[in-house]
Amino acid sequence: MQKQQIHLFRSHGWTLNQFPNLRSLSLDHIRSNEIIEDILLECQCLTDLKLIGCYFGCRQQDILRFMNHVWCLPSLIRCSLDIDLKHGLTIAIPTNISLSIKHLAIVGVPCRINQLINFCDCTPHLKSLAVDLYRALDDEIVQTPIV
Repeated sequence: MQKQQIHLFRSHGWTLNQFPNLRSLSLDHIRSNEIIEDILLECQCLTDLKLIGCYFGCRQQDILRFMNHVWCLPSLIRCSLDIDLKHGLTIAIPTNISLSIKHLAIVGVPCRINQLINFCDCTPHLKSLAVDLYRALDDEIVQTPIV
């Protein structure tokens, strides 16, 4: 759903929580974290969430709030976040723990090795993980085994 489509959808008085059987949602090229968060609040039964080319031009604390919204979706199993952050911002590690997410992909935003370990800690039932890794220092190593 693109931003114009969302506004058209809502101009008819519709909300996504009117679809109680909605389990999968893809959002494409939305440039507003507020719109994405509002949508997620309406979709508490999602099992699959995919963000494609969405841009977050907000503050670091807004990214953390967004990530916590995602991690609080009680039925979410598969989550794919292909996002672009405003220059200088980094992906935030959720402070919530998700017991439902099993498959996670974070693309478009580099993730440091130590963040990878933190993602595993806050997603204990994770079966598959795909991230864009980078090393901040040449001597950075993984101290925790990844199973």
